[in-house]
Amino acid sequence: MKSSLHNSEKVHRRVKRSASRPTRNELEAQLRCLRDELASDQDDLELDALRRAQQELEEAHHHYADLYDFAPVGYLALDRNGCIRTINVTGALLLGQERVDLVGRPLLPLVARPDRRKFLGHLSRLRRGQSQVTTELQIAGRRQRPIPTQLISVCDGTDRFASAQFRTAIVDLTERKRTEQALHESEERLRCILDTALDAVVTINAEGTITDWNSQAEHIFGWAKAEVVGKKLVEIIIPAEYREAHERGMRHYFKTGVGPL
Repeated sequence: MKSSLHNSEKVHRRVKRSASRPTRNELEAQLRCLRDELASDQDDLELDALRRAQQELEEAHHHYADLYDFAPVGYLALDRNGCIRTINVTGALLLGQERVDLVGRPLLPLVARPDRRKFLGHLSRLRRGQSQVTTELQIAGRRQRPIPTQLISVCDGTDRFASAQFRTAIVDLTERKRTEQALHESEERLRCILDTALDAVVTINAEGTITDWNSQAEHIFGWAKAEVVGKKLVEIIIPAEYREAHERGMRHYFKTGVGPL
């Protein structure tokens, strides 16, 4: 009787364990469910990553667009006929017109009339395959006074007969020209002072070579300016017995900035 009860309990436990185990179909269903959840999570992660990447790209695009538009130099792209394809804000300001009014129009009418042949030559050299072309010319636009500019163009594209465009920088030379003019006027004033001075004025460089010789020096020493410029001072006006001492004094002066010559 006890043996029968014991066997019955063992059978009951086996049935209970068997009933608690999931079937194969249930396991496969659970596995499919887990796969679907993982796939959904993966899609969400990839979507988030794509969104972040797109946002970063948009921010970078805006950043570089601002750098392009508000650069201190005008940038534009010309087709092989000299028509404007794109232009930044600075370039439009230099040309004196709105950007929307410039795209698709030729640049030639905006070049000052005396310099239009120079601009056509600029384009011609680019069309012939020259890698970089630099030209100084005046831009007129709608201004009463033209502004001096420098065009620096490079060819962008391998097919220079069809789809190539010429990436061009427009540099405003107004300040540089103003500085050059001021320097020229200063040099003219200095020349006037030297030429009317009552004393001989002789200018030399660090090697002792004569670079300038005023009219009073011509009168005192008897040498014309054209005869002495480019020659050593020691060979022109320093007596032979003093030349060694003079050169030693010159070396000391250029080394220390003090001392008699």
